[in-house]
Order: sequence, then C-alpha cells, then structure tokens
Amino acid sequence: MQNTMTRREFVKIAGIAGGAMLLGQSLLNIAFAAPRVDIQGFFSTQKLSNGVEIPRYGIDSCAHALGGTKEGGQVILEALRAGFKYIEAHGATSEAGDGYVLSQLPRQDVFLSLQLPKGISTESEVLDAFNEGLAKMKTDYLDLVIVEVAEAKGRASWLEITREVWRAVENLYKQKRVRSIGIANLKAEQFDEFMESCEIKPMVSQLNISPFTLNHANKVLVERFQNRKIAVSTTTALGDFEGSVYDPILQKVAQKHNKTGAQVALRWSLQSGFITLPPASSVEQAKEYADIFNFKLDARDMKAISRVHEKTKK
Repeated sequence: MQNTMTRREFVKIAGIAGGAMLLGQSLLNIAFAAPRVDIQGFFSTQKLSNGVEIPRYGIDSCAHALGGTKEGGQVILEALRAGFKYIEAHGATSEAGDGYVLSQLPRQDVFLSLQLPKGISTESEVLDAFNEGLAKMKTDYLDLVIVEVAEAKGRASWLEITREVWRAVENLYKQKRVRSIGIANLKAEQFDEFMESCEIKPMVSQLNISPFTLNHANKVLVERFQNRKIAVSTTTALGDFEGSVYDPILQKVAQKHNKTGAQVALRWSLQSGFITLPPASSVEQAKEYADIFNFKLDARDMKAISRVHEKTKK
C-alpha cells in the first residue's frame, strides 16, 4: 500500500524543519529581547560561582564623573541613602570611601569593589594599588577586585602581563583579602588563552554593554562567560557619550512609562541579566538612577531597545 501524506502533516513537518533552521539565528535575539530577570529592587542579588552574593545594581564611582569634584563623596552618600548597596571605585576611590564612611552603614551592608588602575603590569604594582584602594575606601577587605586586560609592552605580550597581574589578584583572593575577583574588557579572541592561564577563573567579567553595543558578536561573548558561570557587569549601560540616552527609541519607551531615557536604559540592562553600575556625576543623577524599580519593561520594549545598536552602526 502506498503511503500518503496529508497537506496538514506536510505543513507540520515543513514547519518543524524550517523552525530548526531558524533557531540558531534567532535564539540569542529572543533571549535578549524578552525580560529574563525579575528585579525586586536594591536587594536583588546574583550568586557568583564561589557563592558570594553580589547586588545586581550599583553606582560606579569613576574618575570622569566624580574625580576632583568637591561633592564626589556627597554623591556616593546620597546614592547609598537612596538605596544603593553596591559601590565600585573606578578612579574616584577617595570619593567612594568618603561616601561610605559618611553613610555610617555597617560594612556588611555595602558591597565595595575596586577596579585597579589601567596600565598595571607587575605583582608589586597590584599590591600597591590594592593597599592604596583599601586605605582610601577605609576598609580592611574588598568584596570584589577587577583588573583590566593588559596591553603588550615591549617584548611582553598582553597575555604575559595579564597573567602576572592575575596571579597577584589570585593571591589576594587566597589570602581572603578580597571575596571575589574579576576581569575587564576581555575580548573574544583572548578568551580561551586567558581562561587556560587561570588557576582561579574570574567570578565577574566587566564588558562594554549597552543598547548601543549589544550586537550579535557581543551576545556570543556574553554567553561564553555565562556558560562558564561568570557574571557579566557593565558600567556603560547608558552608552559611551552623554547624549546617548536621547536616542529616539529610548525616548519613545521612556515616554510610555513616564521615565527618562537613562532610567529606561538602566532597566533594560538589569532585565537583560547584567550587573549594572552607572556612573553618577551629581546627587540629582544618583536619585534619578535610583528611581527604576516602580516600572517594568515588557517584551516589546525589550525587543525595541535591543535593536538600538542596529541604527547606531548605520
């Protein structure tokens, strides 16, 4: 007897086959277009690979926003008063320490991290920068230390220098002077070599992630870290220049929710699963960035914002 196939059966099989072909292309876009993380507020945390709980949202005390300003410590203080539980010192270390001390919060209630200065290349420089950071932040331990991938210097490759710096940070971790360690700006082509050189893999990877940069290549890199149980953080969720938050797509979504473009971009970053650390240059900005927990982006909002980068590259 000759087997026959009804039109309904044919369409079903063809649909399955076509869906399988499209799956690989669309999976990453779906993952980042739809809300993935339920953010409850400043107390929302993510468990790192070593069990340390890191707040999902914090303030970046960075040099270009706060360095040298008289009110830098006050900005950090007001951020803590507004509810932030996480302060990363990224150049403006004294300001971070001043704000923390003025807050009079118990040490265990504030997650303090330090990004070591760019250009460090030896173990002694790591120790000097770490000890200086402790003194300026007025604490005897840190919750996280982040180092940047080094550039080649003379005959030494980027990997040789980064490996020496990373071993120094690993030793600080072994000595329990820091609770977790991370790497910043590791590129896709450097990923395998760096990971193979680590005795202790990073718990955090800090990348340049924003609606303007999250293209397919960066999504793939993010997933490579996440597949290794390495949390991904960003200090650039608002874009690389001040006017980024006035992008028409961000403004349209902001109008819908009666929020600012900056608040929408930060909410997108959190709901996309990134530990988010915006730099605030004033008390007003710190308060603006704190006010993002009374609304939620829906799937359509997330998808629209995740396509901002397509317009940026044109």
